[in-house]
Amino acid sequence: MLKKLIVFIPILVLISCSNDINHNDNKKIIIIQGICSRYPQDSEHWGVKIKKIIKENHKFIDKETGNIDDQIIDFSYSRNNWKNNYYPQETLLSIKNHISNLEKIYEKYPTSEFYILGHSLGGVIALSGAANSEKINKQTKSIVTVSSPIKGIIKSDENSGLKSLIELFACNSKENDEIKIWDDISNESKFIKQISDHDFKNTKVYNIVNKYDLVVSIESAKLEKKFPYFCINEVDKELFGLNHSTLLDNNVISTEIINLLIDDKKILNDC
Repeated sequence: MLKKLIVFIPILVLISCSNDINHNDNKKIIIIQGICSRYPQDSEHWGVKIKKIIKENHKFIDKETGNIDDQIIDFSYSRNNWKNNYYPQETLLSIKNHISNLEKIYEKYPTSEFYILGHSLGGVIALSGAANSEKINKQTKSIVTVSSPIKGIIKSDENSGLKSLIELFACNSKENDEIKIWDDISNESKFIKQISDHDFKNTKVYNIVNKYDLVVSIESAKLEKKFPYFCINEVDKELFGLNHSTLLDNNVISTEIINLLIDDKKILNDC
């Protein structure tokens, strides 16, 4: 009887411990914001709300960036260090710089599997990273782009004026700031071409578009012959909103997007 009890107790301990195991231990989510973004954000920013959804619904752990146990990673556009806070004008640096920062996250966590949510420019960086880095390509399980110009932006005099306004007012850029991003996301750039040509066989990729988005058109935000896409058509509550981050500001829609990213749960389509 005593022998049976000795064998049984460790089994009970193991069962008890298994209930405390975090089955997401090896998973990490990277959130990549768009052009002219900054980090840290204020409490009303969609990034803060999204992290709360991930923590509450999927039990991911949110620690300081660079912490070995961190599972919700805020991508940094910093020119100095992938763990640093960054300023809006740093988003205007080259995609090569941004891919380098992304790759350093993967170097920090060489055995993890990654799920990337990329908004606007962030989606281009996620896909370009996978197309240019074997490390990123191999370890990335899923990428969801939201209102991302993955087909590129057409070069024109009209767009040139708009870009200048964005640089000056949204990104607080100065005359001597390094600005390379526009060439890198033009429809003629090598990075945009690589997205079209690369075989994303290791990674599930979904594009989410909003027909009311006044910044990135539906046509630029989806590669319909390559990736499945979902239309979620939503308008800003603000009178003069641009409807560019509207989907991520909505808690119900954000929850659906995160479920798609992590669990591959399909979204109701408005297309």
